[in-house]
Amino acid sequence: MSSNDEKRNRKIELSREAEVLKKMRELRSLSVRNVGDMINVSFTTVSHMENGRATIHDEYLHKFLEAMEFSRADFKEFMKGRLKDETLRLNFFQLVEKMEPSKLEKNFAVMSVL
Repeated sequence: MSSNDEKRNRKIELSREAEVLKKMRELRSLSVRNVGDMINVSFTTVSHMENGRATIHDEYLHKFLEAMEFSRADFKEFMKGRLKDETLRLNFFQLVEKMEPSKLEKNFAVMSVL
């Protein structure tokens, strides 16, 4: 291999689509292995789609969205930035799930006044 040739795994172009797919997967609390099993591809394929090492083909996107129970409209909204709102909402619910009941009651009382 000459010095001008790039290794395939070093040629990474992280697209907005790849970033969105990863966040959507994370919103469902799934690993790349889980998703690979769900859509019948290897976990490395999922990983490569998410990290820019592979092109995201329409067939893959369709399978992914269907398995994650997202629509094309959801995907378009996430591409426009709704992703931040969904991530914030998910983080909030994860925090609430971890709260002790006494703290949960106090926080509910405060939030119900807002």
